[in-house]
Amino acid sequence: MKKLLLLAWLAWAAAAGAQTLVGRVPVDDPADASRLAEMGFTVYHAEAPGFVDLVLQPGDADRLRALGYEVLDPVPLARETDIDPEYHTYEELSAELAALEAQHPALCRVDSIGATQAFGRTVWAVKLSDNVAAEEDEMAVLYVGNHHGNEIMGCETLIYMINRFLQDYGTDPQITAWMNTYEIFFVPLFNPDGHHAVTAGINLFWRKNARDNDGDGIFYEFTGGTWWTDNHEGVDLNRNYDWYWSNDGSTNIWSYYYRGPSAFSEGENQGMRVLAGQQRFVSAISFHSYGDIVIAPWTWPQSPGAPDQDVLNSIAQGLAQHFLNDNGQPFDWDVYPGQGGRFPNWLYGFAGVIAYDVELLPYPTFIPPGSQLAERTLRYCNGSKWLLERMGGPGITGHVRDAVTGQPLFARVEIQGRISPQVRPRYTEPQYGRFTRLLNNGTYTVFAGKPGYATQRIQSVAVNNGWTTLEIELTPLSGEDSEAGIASAPAPARLRAGRLSGGQAELVVELDQPARADLAVHDLRGRLVARLLDRDLEPGEHRITFAPAGLPSGVYFARLAAGGTAAVVKLVLVK
Repeated sequence: MKKLLLLAWLAWAAAAGAQTLVGRVPVDDPADASRLAEMGFTVYHAEAPGFVDLVLQPGDADRLRALGYEVLDPVPLARETDIDPEYHTYEELSAELAALEAQHPALCRVDSIGATQAFGRTVWAVKLSDNVAAEEDEMAVLYVGNHHGNEIMGCETLIYMINRFLQDYGTDPQITAWMNTYEIFFVPLFNPDGHHAVTAGINLFWRKNARDNDGDGIFYEFTGGTWWTDNHEGVDLNRNYDWYWSNDGSTNIWSYYYRGPSAFSEGENQGMRVLAGQQRFVSAISFHSYGDIVIAPWTWPQSPGAPDQDVLNSIAQGLAQHFLNDNGQPFDWDVYPGQGGRFPNWLYGFAGVIAYDVELLPYPTFIPPGSQLAERTLRYCNGSKWLLERMGGPGITGHVRDAVTGQPLFARVEIQGRISPQVRPRYTEPQYGRFTRLLNNGTYTVFAGKPGYATQRIQSVAVNNGWTTLEIELTPLSGEDSEAGIASAPAPARLRAGRLSGGQAELVVELDQPARADLAVHDLRGRLVARLLDRDLEPGEHRITFAPAGLPSGVYFARLAAGGTAAVVKLVLVK
């Protein structure tokens, strides 16, 4: 029989005494989750930035307070009852997708992207577009559900979204325009084996896939089974991507964060690697539970963030405004560390995709009653659609072609000030030579280069709300590797730290040409702590005073964005 978690939301006074609770503990360091576990506390959930949720036995809250931790929002631990029939099994999902493809053959295509590591279940991808059989010269967006088996709300949301788009195509002008303009991909159930453990009642909290880690021929081995942090087999698919893989997750095969024997060891992740390589997505969302929060890449050691952090942050803010919680309020948003094998990190760092984790459902809910699915999936679908709105720009797109033959080129295309060793170089899509970069409004310098061709530098490219289109032609040269010219191009805007005295820092902005200048200060987690400039400046030297009143001692970064260039300086505040 399937199982369901129903939370008995009782008053705190009634929950006191000997009852087992779940409590939220604020932390400054993600590693605190492991430290607390080593001290004997049971971790219930550790995905929300800045918090660890713990199972609290009698006396645990007092122990935590004695250790200097705060305990927030204690609620009774979930109890079990039957899962409602509104939730899909893997078999029901497969049948429904096949039926939708049969009903809408011109709009819907269902393909396998591979098979699960343990049981060989097909991982399905759904493509929606007005000319679905063709690989057109169109931008692509991706939605993924169920990296983790027990986080099934993402799967249900995407099934609803697929049905809604097919049903309303031709009658809803917005949905029709999106399907006519973009190629929209869904992987509603990325972890079928883990999902099966939940829907079949093997373990309601099964997080990972079903890999037989100890090789004894017994699948779905676990101890306890009361919450998702109990020891169980399998690999955490959201720690198995080849992006600083060894920096994240656990090497313990029983850990809920076990990252696998190697990067891309799992069939599920291998299939995603192929899909992302084929489609060159512009943006993506991976759904998780729980927390009512949008999580963006990334914080980075000794840096204020990613080279596109302004774009990542602004889109995260927009998504958070459109995903509404149970009280009708916007989701929170945050950034998490970039050096780890999670899906958005890999997709952004490796392929340049503006990608997010979205944690659906309120604390501490994994699986709500089926009676809530209709309202929740509609609400979460409405939030998801905003990413398609943002696909309308602002940004820069276009093609790179051979100036002699007119043939599309697989070429490197970079935005000045956004070239960084943090990320892989950015290239065109080879079939059509298209490049696409989501940006904020501003003026940019674009470089395009390819070995054997002269580098093109296009200055003063204005981006204002919509897409700015560039059609770039590269002239062949004999034996020259012109791509090197991209990295060595001079920056028209520079930033340096001037005098430090009296608790104030002087920052010097130097411009070679008039530009809109955005100068902001961030902490080590990439959070904005001060905006010092957001206006047009004339060429020359400009001295800006930063008086960090109220900020604690620590390391901060000042970031200048101007003239398509980004420059960063490190500030050390000692009080």
